[in-house]
Amino acid sequence: MWVLAQKKRPFLAAELGQEGPLDVRGELFARGSGGGVEGSNERAAVRRGGATPGRVAERALLSERYGPVYTLHLGPQRVVVLCGYQAVKEALVDQAEVFSGRGDLPVVFRFTQGNAAPFDPTFLISRAVSNVICSIVFGDRFDYQDGSFLTLVGLINQNFQLLSSPWGQMYNIFPGPMSCLPGPHNRIFENFEQLRQFVLERVKMHQESFDPNCPRDFIDCFLLKMEQENQDPLSYFHTETLVMTTHNLFFAGTETVSTTLRYGFLLLMKYPEIQAKVHAEIDQVIGRHRSPSVEDRSRMPYTDAVIHEVQRFGDVIPMGLPHAVTRDTHFRGFLLPEGTNVLPLLFSVHNDPAQFKDPATFDPTHFLDPSGGFRKHDAFMAFSAGGWASLRTLGELVSLPDERTNLSPGV
Repeated sequence: MWVLAQKKRPFLAAELGQEGPLDVRGELFARGSGGGVEGSNERAAVRRGGATPGRVAERALLSERYGPVYTLHLGPQRVVVLCGYQAVKEALVDQAEVFSGRGDLPVVFRFTQGNAAPFDPTFLISRAVSNVICSIVFGDRFDYQDGSFLTLVGLINQNFQLLSSPWGQMYNIFPGPMSCLPGPHNRIFENFEQLRQFVLERVKMHQESFDPNCPRDFIDCFLLKMEQENQDPLSYFHTETLVMTTHNLFFAGTETVSTTLRYGFLLLMKYPEIQAKVHAEIDQVIGRHRSPSVEDRSRMPYTDAVIHEVQRFGDVIPMGLPHAVTRDTHFRGFLLPEGTNVLPLLFSVHNDPAQFKDPATFDPTHFLDPSGGFRKHDAFMAFSAGGWASLRTLGELVSLPDERTNLSPGV
């Protein structure tokens, strides 16, 4: 798809009495954040395709000419793009409530309605991560050779590949026409349904053995809440919500965490001196005869910093998840009508030189203070920010202990 930039013209001028980004299908129009027009009377064309890191970088480069807030069209859908830490923070943190709406993602919307020889660790890591989620949700783990478990992980991996393919991206841009066409994108929804049935079977098994006085896992806690609110017609706690929430935990958690781990292994092989420091700290704090625990985290600042830097540098969700404004909102001189989709480029936050001294370099000191202690960074948004902080909390709950376990030698 070609994305074009042109000079501005009035946008909702009758309502606002002001000027803003031009609203033309198939084109990108931008105004500098200072109020003037950057690149007036010129037309810039950027050849675009899917949301690969290189193409996300192109969107970040567009902000250098057109400012940190600009509008683009993905097919018939208008999206406001936010670039850089300050713009993303101002939206997702400072105005968290109004930017807390869920943006359009048609594919998801449709559903919710040891040897020396080289080997590919992708599927093995996915199984390890999925089993961590299984222990939280189902209360136990699967054998790595269990047929049902292998099917679950295979469906999740296949769906992420399909979602990242041109077919999946075209569906998100043109959901109407694509829903009528044959093609591999239809497999996404078949896989989703198989995943839903898998989770539903596990829920039914829990219902048969449910003891409200002794909840075993996430499903039991949800069933207990359903029992407590079974007379409330407005309750959100019912079976279908439980099935979809459990499914989302698997689908969102497995691929993101396993991909982050693969980035971590690659980076530690590329930088053996960093790997050696991590191993030394693990040996000192944990040793080689027990598993890591969450309590170890505060005593392992360097390992914690490396994990955060892997997430920042790897940036596995560079475009973030689409948001939407919940009411008409004035933002940096623009009026964003209620329902406007907003795309916070997390890539631009994690690579903002005003926030990280050398963002193009893998450097754990980005998260260390001068004394070597772990330092939190406001510009770290691997799991979103602001009103969607629950996603970040859940992501950290699943990913950080899991990553630390996988980085531990001899465990």
